[in-house]
Amino acid sequence: MEIIGLALIAMGAAFTVLGVIGVFFRLKDVYERLHGTGKVGTLGLITILAGVAFLQPGVTFKVIVLIVFLVLTAPAAAHAIASAAHAQGLKPSGRDDLEAHKQGIDET
Repeated sequence: MEIIGLALIAMGAAFTVLGVIGVFFRLKDVYERLHGTGKVGTLGLITILAGVAFLQPGVTFKVIVLIVFLVLTAPAAAHAIASAAHAQGLKPSGRDDLEAHKQGIDET
């Protein structure tokens, strides 16, 4: 169990580090970076927490509660940040679906 726990923690840490490097060097604007950090943060932290659950079986219930909380709140936080960025006038590097929706344009 200890090996599995340590492997999960190492995988989560590696995934997070690689994701952060990708966010800083590959993604162009705030919306792409927000999408990347949302995925990296969620998946990396879930993997690390799963590793903690393997290493400390007494805290498994708390880990599950934390994972559920993270899965429920991370998308809402990302949406709020993206909405605030759009309200500030930051334009995406690609297609702006929200602006098209506001103007009543159908871009299908």
